[in-house]
Amino acid sequence: MDPNQFQQMMAMLAQCLQSSQTIQPPVHNVNVVGNFDSFDAEKESFENYKQRLENFLQLKNVFGDKHVCAKVLLNCIGPRYYELVKSLAAPEDVTVLGYDKVVELLSSHLCPKPNVVVQQHRFMCRFQGATESVADFIAELRRLASTCSFKCDCGKSISDIFLRAQFIRGLRDTNIRERILTEEKETLTLQK
Repeated sequence: MDPNQFQQMMAMLAQCLQSSQTIQPPVHNVNVVGNFDSFDAEKESFENYKQRLENFLQLKNVFGDKHVCAKVLLNCIGPRYYELVKSLAAPEDVTVLGYDKVVELLSSHLCPKPNVVVQQHRFMCRFQGATESVADFIAELRRLASTCSFKCDCGKSISDIFLRAQFIRGLRDTNIRERILTEEKETLTLQK
């Protein structure tokens, strides 16, 4: 190697060292994430909270980084549920768990699988309230039907049949019920 080549190699090495010193690992700006409500089981289900949080994380463009998502979730759930997830994860350190694992722990504890027979009973016992609008009654029937597993052997949902039957059965206004029942065709559908 001649002195000129050596000089060029040293210049390139110095340049590489200088550029490597300016490269820094990515830093997540906490301000980019912002604030999110604490979980309150009296106001919403954990499933709804998780959906809202994931929507928030997507809006903030951090949902792809599950490590950040786990940190945000642990920070946002509030002290009561942080203590709960810590207990559920023990003896493992909750701060090293991934987002999916934290969600799994909280979901299995806060959202136990409902008894389908009980859910169907609640659905069939639901009648329109004295001051409840028809739209609110239909919305509540839809919510109740969502946990009833109304499916036939073919695998298709028969929720609409049960929704229509319970809507007619539970209507407060007997004149409307009689008018619907006198129609020969099954034209009544409870479209969303």
